[in-house]
Amino acid sequence: SVQALVLASGVLGNIVFAWLLISITFLSGVPSGVEGRYAGEVQNAALTIISVLPDSPAERAGLKAGDVILSLRDGARSFEDTNGELARAFIGETSGTLAVRYKRGEMEASAEVLPVQGIIAGKPAIGVSLDTVGVVQFGFFRSFYEGALMSWDLLREVTVGLLGFIKQAFLGEADLSAITGPVGIAGLVGEARVLGLVYLLSFTAFISINLAVINLLPIPALDGGRLLFLAIEGVVRRPIPVRITRALNTVGFVLLILLMVVITYRDIVKMM
Repeated sequence: SVQALVLASGVLGNIVFAWLLISITFLSGVPSGVEGRYAGEVQNAALTIISVLPDSPAERAGLKAGDVILSLRDGARSFEDTNGELARAFIGETSGTLAVRYKRGEMEASAEVLPVQGIIAGKPAIGVSLDTVGVVQFGFFRSFYEGALMSWDLLREVTVGLLGFIKQAFLGEADLSAITGPVGIAGLVGEARVLGLVYLLSFTAFISINLAVINLLPIPALDGGRLLFLAIEGVVRRPIPVRITRALNTVGFVLLILLMVVITYRDIVKMM
């Protein structure tokens, strides 16, 4: 019906928006590892910090995600390579202070970091995740084609992940700490903005895909719930009484608000 198409158009809009953003990142040049789908098309590969653990030696030394490692030095030993596995092994064999030379944007700097035990079992570590990352860039038509493939992959992965979380929730095994609310998302947006426009666009596309999937859940007060009501009305051949739909929508809305309050509280606690 027309009403069902109108309800579905919002979800479709989120997916199309994500597709456009991802396509733009391919046009601009998207960071990619040297393994995987675009392994043969990665340019300017470099050893890069992917993430930094909170309160780790690396964070205290000022290292950040996105920094490109130029060299590692431990006394007389030095390491200048793009291989992430070899870099991790080099750090794990370090017994003293590690001199890290890195590049952030156009700025080059250095830091001294003391690896510690307890981050990785059996070896010293500084609290970073390293990978060899380069740039993948396509022309106009290829960018939109790859953007469509990437959007589909994201849609599938988010759907599977969300259904898995719902299953865990029914079994009483769900971990609410894995969910991020508006406050947490604001913080993540700030981090993505610092890394650059491409990261921010990619993160926004991911959020848009998440909204599309969540909005399709058959929960009253969401578009998925309203589509469910329309499907039921189509089967029974008569409209559901307004008082029932209104009551179910109110219950669904209250439950969503309560969940948002709990998640927001957890986000604030984690930031303190």
